[in-house]
Amino acid sequence: MQKKEPPTADFKDEVASWDLMKEALRLEDRIRLRELIDRASKNMSAMKIVKEEYQAEAFFLLLMLEQEREIKKLEAELASKKAP
Repeated sequence: MQKKEPPTADFKDEVASWDLMKEALRLEDRIRLRELIDRASKNMSAMKIVKEEYQAEAFFLLLMLEQEREIKKLEAELASKKAP
């Protein structure tokens, strides 16, 4: 019996396939996208519990979670600057 690769291995290939699209972006957007993907990829281990056919959706949820973290961080910084 052949050992099946972890589900995230195929998805890492999928993310790598976006390279041409990433390179077509303006430099500042390319940098932002790379940073966002890198931060979301820190949680790729969570994708091991997701069925293979839903990995794209799971990764997009990780991207949104990462954005939400950044928003909350910025809100906290703004609130601390407004505080007397």
